[in-house]
Amino acid sequence: MLFTFKQKSQDFYVSENLPFTLSGKWDAFYVQIEKRNITTYELIDHLRSRFKISRMTLGIAWLKDKKAIARQRISIYDRALKKLGGEQVFVDALAEICTVLQIWRHEFPLNMSTPITNSFSIRLRSTKNLWKEEKIQAEEQVKALLDDWYPNKFWEQRFGIKWRNAKQGHDMFTWESKEKFTTPDAIFKLQAFASQLFNSYVTLRMKQFKRGILDGDILIWKEKGKTTYGIYSQETNTVTLCKVKQADMHKWKKSSRAWWKGRRGSQWAAFTGEIFFTPKWFWTPLEYDPTRMIPTWPIPWVNLPITSRETESGMFEAEFLARHHLDQTNMWAFTKDLVYGLRRPFWVTPTKKKARFDWDDLVVNFTLPSWSYASILVDMLLGK
Repeated sequence: MLFTFKQKSQDFYVSENLPFTLSGKWDAFYVQIEKRNITTYELIDHLRSRFKISRMTLGIAWLKDKKAIARQRISIYDRALKKLGGEQVFVDALAEICTVLQIWRHEFPLNMSTPITNSFSIRLRSTKNLWKEEKIQAEEQVKALLDDWYPNKFWEQRFGIKWRNAKQGHDMFTWESKEKFTTPDAIFKLQAFASQLFNSYVTLRMKQFKRGILDGDILIWKEKGKTTYGIYSQETNTVTLCKVKQADMHKWKKSSRAWWKGRRGSQWAAFTGEIFFTPKWFWTPLEYDPTRMIPTWPIPWVNLPITSRETESGMFEAEFLARHHLDQTNMWAFTKDLVYGLRRPFWVTPTKKKARFDWDDLVVNFTLPSWSYASILVDMLLGK
């Protein structure tokens, strides 16, 4: 192996990019920070301990690696900020464990669904003195890999040490755990379990179909900053635009309160929504464009759009969901916490790519869309 990775925190630099420009006014207070050798959750736990607040009080767009130099933003509403003692008290608490770069304001706070992108600068350290020919070959291989796609799986840090978070989420789902579902920690564990299922789904489908697209697949693409979804038809090679969000989610909370007292099934008839649903609103069919339209696969949870079971993709998804006992009845308990399912793109292609040598070390720069991990790409760069 010519290179190794992440011997030092400065070998991995990541900075998040917001999909909007901060307005400088209104009620959401933003702080941009730079952290080193701490996780995003260690940062949040520091604030929770300092101010005795819920994790849901704080807004973040996504998690950043521990052994890295990472720039990200954290937000909090004015109402909560005043209870803590004001802007300066909050900023001072952050400055105790990280570097505060900038403060700003905006109309709304960050959340885990904010579609940020992340820019990376990664140093691959050479394991020996490289010949000129070895450098040329390594640079060509890296550039070819950056121009291609890679599976958009969740990285292991998502699942916790020794997969503990995913395992505890599984135990909650199967009622083997007595942990309360309403805590942010519990919701995170349920999401970790759902992410593990997504990885299993990707592995299974890649094994059977590789990168192939199936009839009925729900595709995603972005155009002029807008995210669009559509359903693929193999017969016509077209994609019919559709809506993939459920319209009546607000009804769930009302009906779930009554059901929750019985905990299992006794008031199933009170449920008025759908745990899983197929898109119901359709628009214009477009010609399928493989360069910008990417199939999505499900991160199973409530309010999840699934493909029609009359299609090849739908039958494959239905078989997977049934194998893991993910059905309308079993999933009903989790509507109380509204842990949403969603469609995640199957593959990722980096943008703003650049590779150069710094002496014998190879420095790689690229940008990834939201909900994708650089760690999997780095493993591929190292030939793992």
